[in-house]
Amino acid sequence: MSDDAPTPSQWLVILRPPRETFPADATDDEITTVRAHFAYLQARLADGTLVLAGRTQEPHNPIGLVILECADRDDAERIVRADPVISEGLFTYELRPYEVALRRSGGNE
Repeated sequence: MSDDAPTPSQWLVILRPPRETFPADATDDEITTVRAHFAYLQARLADGTLVLAGRTQEPHNPIGLVILECADRDDAERIVRADPVISEGLFTYELRPYEVALRRSGGNE
């Protein structure tokens, strides 16, 4: 890697669904959007951008967490805004700089 090449950076994405009772009361259209979101994240995993993704498991007030590895904040914003749950206005998000300090090898990576 040359000195001119951007250093990939990591970004924490906090995804918030439209209401505390989601996904238990999701409409058919919302379920379709969430399925597209999952497929989108699978594509980001395949292209090496996604580090991890998941959601909390409480029955109320869930959040999703995504960690991306991108060239810079603009790249991370572009990726997040292209996610169907964001581009279709279903979820809101926060984007924060992040650095994975420790990572378990093996498992579901």
